[in-house]
Amino acid sequence: MAYSMNKLTSLALTALLLAPMASLHAAEVANLRCEYRENPLGIDVTKPRLSWVTEERSHESGVRGLRQTAYQVLVASSGELLKNDQGDLWDSGKVESDESLNVEYKGKADKSGQGCFWKVRVWTSSTEVRGQRSEEGEKAGCSGWSSPAMWTMGVLNPEDWGTAKWIKSDLELYDYQKELKGMADHDRESEDAMWARAPGIRSKTAGIDEAPAVWLRKEFPASGKPLRSARVCVSGLGYYELYINGTKANDHHLNVAPYDYDKAVPYQVHDITQLLRSGDNAIGVMLGNGYFNPVVPSLLREYAADYIDTPRLLLYMFLEYEDGSVQRVVSDGTWKFTTGGPIRFNSVRAGETYDARRELGHWSSPGYKMESWKDALVAEVPTGHLVNQNLPPVRRIAEIPQTRTKNYHQISRYRQSYSRALPGMPLPMQRGRRGDLRAEVRFQRLPVC
Repeated sequence: MAYSMNKLTSLALTALLLAPMASLHAAEVANLRCEYRENPLGIDVTKPRLSWVTEERSHESGVRGLRQTAYQVLVASSGELLKNDQGDLWDSGKVESDESLNVEYKGKADKSGQGCFWKVRVWTSSTEVRGQRSEEGEKAGCSGWSSPAMWTMGVLNPEDWGTAKWIKSDLELYDYQKELKGMADHDRESEDAMWARAPGIRSKTAGIDEAPAVWLRKEFPASGKPLRSARVCVSGLGYYELYINGTKANDHHLNVAPYDYDKAVPYQVHDITQLLRSGDNAIGVMLGNGYFNPVVPSLLREYAADYIDTPRLLLYMFLEYEDGSVQRVVSDGTWKFTTGGPIRFNSVRAGETYDARRELGHWSSPGYKMESWKDALVAEVPTGHLVNQNLPPVRRIAEIPQTRTKNYHQISRYRQSYSRALPGMPLPMQRGRRGDLRAEVRFQRLPVC
């Protein structure tokens, strides 16, 4: 009996001792963000803003009403240093503050492309521990370190683009586009005068049926040494898609975003480490007209945009090997281009014409035969300064089947209806002999009855 009582007393004391210990790690830090993004690439501000969220670790901890009272941020130049709690770029030390949103980075940030690996821990207080409320707040102790996050610096200085050149095809602007470039700037002419010119501009675009995409490619060797990282900075005006060794580098669509390209030209940074291989590699970029080259302009600003020009590319690739050596690949006159691919017309306002008979096969893979491809031309530099496009990308998030298909007048004309209005692209599927099929897809939003 005495033994049983002693055992019960021991268990009770253990529970009492563990209760305050449980509150010491009642908080955890999650949702680390840099400039509002998760693990962003290409941050081009030298003092990016860091944010995080403090959460209750478990409802079973008995701790409620957690409030951050202090934090510590560690930022390291490698994941290994961070794992060993060495903040060689920045160690904030313990900072008495409840701030967890837009905390300004105060470490080293003077190197383009620098990788920054970071984590956070916080000190907290609570208003309730094990059902006992406190007006002043009980000390809940220090959390553990958060899971690591990272960001990379962008191109901080124009000279860091190295020998990269803007390149383009031999496409030229139509005469009416040259007239648009020569018009007065948007803020120097009344809108009434611009609207008065609109019918004339539309009449000149009516017969335009040729505005092809541009395909550019370059082959390069990669060393057989272990590769630490490979990143590529790209600005493709107006739209671009990036391919490495025959594979699209990401799931992004409609890059780059609309800007006033006289003031700013956006670029993006992509991690392509997993797409490269030892030996021969190939990089390919497909360029569309986008908002940079409005073949069929419709906005007042596009009637007087001085930046209007044919598609062009600026690219800088940086390969870093485990032994510290580096390799660079840039856009220049050694690239090849063609405009003879399947996209014969593309315009933000007027859609796309795709001729599947002209598909280019494995055009972004090593060893591709380029008999009809030409040398890329060095292009004029856009007026706007280069800035990182720090925006979430446009991605495919769902596939919506049609809810109804109606055949009109016993001919091959169909109306497909969907359950809701949505931004997206059609996925037509047809079978037939080469050259026999022609499909035209138009969009219309019908009024809700």
